[in-house]
Amino acid sequence: MHFSPASIFRYLRECYELDTKTINVTNFFAQKVEDRIWVEGRDEVLNGTLPYLPLLDDQAEKIEENLSFYSKEKSLYAFAHFIVGRTGGYRVC
Repeated sequence: MHFSPASIFRYLRECYELDTKTINVTNFFAQKVEDRIWVEGRDEVLNGTLPYLPLLDDQAEKIEENLSFYSKEKSLYAFAHFIVGRTGGYRVC
């Protein structure tokens, strides 16, 4: 069975939308999404080298403080992987 890149991206987008529908985060770049952390270079979680993404102490402390202060209103949701590339001359992100 052969899948085109466009069908794979469509499937991943639909999975993301379904997974985040209950938490009302359909746009990762929306203002209500806080403390985004971008992994640069080789992603050790996605390639299976590490079972989790280690954070710097100052990143973790900021998130922990924010969550403890707003424990009733906020929750920690992690993790999203973005695939960037081109298909059919169109940029995919």
